[in-house]
Order: sequence, then C-alpha cells, then structure tokens
Amino acid sequence: MRGAPLMRDARDLLRSLLTETSSGEPWHGASVMATLAGLTPAQALAHPIAGAHSIAETVRHMAAWNRIVAARLSGRDPEVTSRMDWPRVDARDPEAWTAARSDFEASVSELERALQQSDAAWYRAGESGFVLRRSRNALGSLTHLTWHAGQISMLRRAQGLPPHEE
Repeated sequence: MRGAPLMRDARDLLRSLLTETSSGEPWHGASVMATLAGLTPAQALAHPIAGAHSIAETVRHMAAWNRIVAARLSGRDPEVTSRMDWPRVDARDPEAWTAARSDFEASVSELERALQQSDAAWYRAGESGFVLRRSRNALGSLTHLTWHAGQISMLRRAQGLPPHEE
C-alpha cells in the first residue's frame, strides 16, 4: 500500500490498525469516527431500538475498554465493574455527546501510547516473553471497536440516517 508506514513489529501493525479502525479507512467499511460524524446530540443520545444502548453510551463503552486494555498493556489489571464497562450518560444533557466523543478520541490516543510502550516480545508467539493475554487484549480491542462501529451504523439506520458519513 503506497504511503503505508513501515511495520517494524506487531506493535506497529496494531497501532496502524487502531488508527485505521478508529479514524482511518479500514478495509471492512466505515471507521468509528465516520459512524459518529454529523450526529447531533439528540441523535447520539436517542434510544431508537428498545433495550439497546444509545450511540453516546456505546461510545463511552468503547472508550472505557480502550482504557482497560491500555492499563493491561501497561502492566495493571483493573477490576472491571459494570459502571466502568458501561459508563452512565445523561441523555438529557446535550453536552454529554461532546464529552463522549472527546473521551473516545482521548482513549484511542492512550491505547496507541500503551501499544507503543508495550514489550514487542509479548506479541511474538513461541518466543520468550510472549504474553497471550496481552496480545489477545491488543487485538481484541480492534475487533471490539469494529463490532461497535457496526452497531452504531445500525442505530443510525434506526433513526433514518445513513450508516455513516462519507
């Protein structure tokens, strides 16, 4: 791919895929940020599907897990509570949407830094230093974002919106 960064190791690949998935042009469709683009606070805070989380709640959830994985990659093992897993979002506060988006963007940066600072050996199966749990968390964070980008696209469609901005 022309212009693609040189990949020295798995960390570089994971960071590149994180950027692609969160705000770039992933091979599978729209990035998370493309699914969030153009949403008003009312749209992001709405619950168009009974029993489903709002877009803003889903964004806060993605941010929380970016931070949990970043902590794990940094050697910490936070206890994941239900409140941490799905942080509360005040659906009556239009500023809650702005805060959720900002929180997500900051969490992506935190995860990128944690990947960069992690030990490259953790990602080389069969070598001394390989840590399955950490490599699974790093890769899992990407699939988690992709999963929720799809959910956000469906929540947009449930409101009569296109699945993402072009």
